[in-house]
Amino acid sequence: MFSSLSKTLLRRPLFLPNTALRLISTAAAAAAASSRPSFAVSYLVNSCGLSPESALFVSERVNFETSARPDAVIDVFKNHGFSQSQISVIIRKLPGLILASPERTLLPKLKYLRSVGFSGSDLAKLITAAPYVLARSLEKHLIPNFGMSESTWERKFDAYSRWGWSRDDTMRAFVKCPWCMAMSEEKIMAMIGFFVKEMGFESSFLLRHPSLMSLSLERRIRPRCFVFKHLSSHGLMKTKIGLTSLLTISEVDFLEKFLTPHIEEAPELLDIYREKKHMATGTLVP
Repeated sequence: MFSSLSKTLLRRPLFLPNTALRLISTAAAAAAASSRPSFAVSYLVNSCGLSPESALFVSERVNFETSARPDAVIDVFKNHGFSQSQISVIIRKLPGLILASPERTLLPKLKYLRSVGFSGSDLAKLITAAPYVLARSLEKHLIPNFGMSESTWERKFDAYSRWGWSRDDTMRAFVKCPWCMAMSEEKIMAMIGFFVKEMGFESSFLLRHPSLMSLSLERRIRPRCFVFKHLSSHGLMKTKIGLTSLLTISEVDFLEKFLTPHIEEAPELLDIYREKKHMATGTLVP
């Protein structure tokens, strides 16, 4: 039986159904297509100077099949003095900019930044360090926060540079927290000086957490840091929480988590904390 069946199968040519053939053909075509780089990847490598790995990363976040918009974006940057390498860095940091509207998004903001003193290499360095500036609202973000004279900007840059910050460092912090450049030079020195000299941090701590610069040094940071140091030095800091969280939680949460639980062990802590806060506001402790 099996012998005759084998002979029959060997004599008959085997044909695959048309459906199966179409499936195999489709799968083969898909595999071939997937092995070829997409238009976006090729463009990003050849026109923007990205590495294949970076181009793939960017193409997973934005996709385009023609060069019209990307070409227009690159032309805007080149016309404002950006180098090829700077353009590559910008697109890698903020992929969406490759499809931004030159007329509505890029040109108005670049024009405004030039009007307040950023031109040539300074403008290119600013955007390269913090491309998110171009994603912010001109009316709500840029105009309120960049409306300072060039000399004022330079004084702020100088204040931060005394603590080891580069201009790029300062601009990155500014983009995350515009208040960084609204502070007076005296407040900048006092704020960083407190964290470095009294808390023992590197100045880069505030570079990583620039939002802390918007808090009041005397009314919030100093009193809460005093509590933090007191609890830590007496072995009472049992809650695992970072200093940034301790400084940014609400007053009610701070009292409930860090003062009330230790009233019996350190009864003096609440009075000292209240005294520090009232000293900052110039009022008497009730």
